Amino acid sequence: MLKPLIVLIIIVFSLPCAAEPFSPCGSDKSYPDRGVGFYIDKTASIKIEEARKQVYLPLKCGFLKFGHTPHVVWIRMEILKNCPDGVLLEVPKPIIESVSLYRIDKGRLAYERNDVGDAHPFSNREVDHRRIIFNLADGPYVMEYFLRIEAETYINFPLIFWSKKAFEHDEIIQLALIWIYVGLMSILALYNILSYITIRDREHLFIFFLTAGYALQMIAWQGIGLQLIWPETTGWTHILHTTMASYLGIILLYLSKYYLDIRKFFSPLSVLFNFTAAVVVLNVAAVFFFSSTLLYDFMHVVTFTTAVVITVYSLIKALNGARHLWYFLTSIFVFLAGYSIYLSYVWGMINVPLIEQTLIPLMSIIQVVLLSYGLTSKLGVMIRDIERFSRKQKLSRSDALASPAEEKIKKAIEYINSNYRSEISREGLAAECDMNTDYFSRLFKIYTGKKISDYINELRVIEAAGMLRESGENILNIAYNVGFENLRTFNRAFLKVMNVTPSDYRTAKSADSI
Repeated sequence: MLKPLIVLIIIVFSLPCAAEPFSPCGSDKSYPDRGVGFYIDKTASIKIEEARKQVYLPLKCGFLKFGHTPHVVWIRMEILKNCPDGVLLEVPKPIIESVSLYRIDKGRLAYERNDVGDAHPFSNREVDHRRIIFNLADGPYVMEYFLRIEAETYINFPLIFWSKKAFEHDEIIQLALIWIYVGLMSILALYNILSYITIRDREHLFIFFLTAGYALQMIAWQGIGLQLIWPETTGWTHILHTTMASYLGIILLYLSKYYLDIRKFFSPLSVLFNFTAAVVVLNVAAVFFFSSTLLYDFMHVVTFTTAVVITVYSLIKALNGARHLWYFLTSIFVFLAGYSIYLSYVWGMINVPLIEQTLIPLMSIIQVVLLSYGLTSKLGVMIRDIERFSRKQKLSRSDALASPAEEKIKKAIEYINSNYRSEISREGLAAECDMNTDYFSRLFKIYTGKKISDYINELRVIEAAGMLRESGENILNIAYNVGFENLRTFNRAFLKVMNVTPSDYRTAKSADSI
């Protein structure tokens, strides 16, 4: 699978590392710069006895950059005598399927093994923590350790050695940042759901779902759910992470569709959006039901391509006068930057410590703020136009100055007058006029005094009344001929317009003609 050529930041740790044992003593936090090698097990089947016999290539200063890989990675470490206060080894990614640590006792040719990760109960962890932490006990002058790492997503992070005091301090800071992020997203989500309840604009509802999704994704991503909610069913961690990432992608797709007023189901952009959403859903299904990541790379390529298309389309509309789209366009640029970094990260092109804890969350906050503010600006312009339009109508429709919005409403009315027998939706009319659906509906009601559906039904009923007077055709056929889908809808609309049922109307007119 080809990977995107566009990578915004590529940081490669390429300094050569010596083959001497590594000592974590004397530092609160350190990355091994020697004594660490790796071996890729393409069969994912070899045991520790075989793994010890393999030839290990030098790992670049403790950083694993394998990206999305179906293979198992073995890490061999030679560690000098541990510090008196003990040392903690962190494998930072909380969604790894399985990590096994082997402590080798060379004197007895024996080993101790500890298995953690999504494939194992949380109770297996020797350190009760949301991150994968191993306690390196004191031992001989040089201890030999092996890590067997297996993941369904990607293997890309630094190995970190902590002093216990430094780790506890870092955990306090990390938890504070996580809950601050969740709190900010909760406030933004509350703002958007209240805005939706107040003005019934669907974009606010999509932003609410997007913001709530980001908060839940952070909880899943950082292993909080793993430790607090489902500790004995750890497989949910990987499934939830994948599902939430896919959910966010779909919400962004359809938010963009409504934000850009792309209403036609079979327009090229709508087809692209629906295809991308289908690929995302298929990837989730493959992971959920078959534990397969076959579509993983393809999904990211399609999603990234769609985001680029959305960016170009919104840029064109913004340059053509849709000023509110500049906020949306900026948010898409932020999303593309974050997504590019994320793809570079998961594909092993870069490896920057804390990239997920800092850069990506920050970009998601900026994105949601820009979307919310841009939508508020958009609705403000709509409200001002509606008020101005309304004032003009109160003066005199014949004397009202022509405006682009007014011309569009007139064209829509002409179209309805000529095609009311066919199926007509307000979304389709708004798309033809290149207007927001809710905005178009409000202007239409101001101009005609009727809802779009009522206006169309009135035209149909008037024609049906003429057919009832002048012909003896079956009422059901008349209903179909003027554009109604069923007799019940026709009867209800006819009664609303004529204050009498179709059959009573025909009877009365027949009596009048005698």
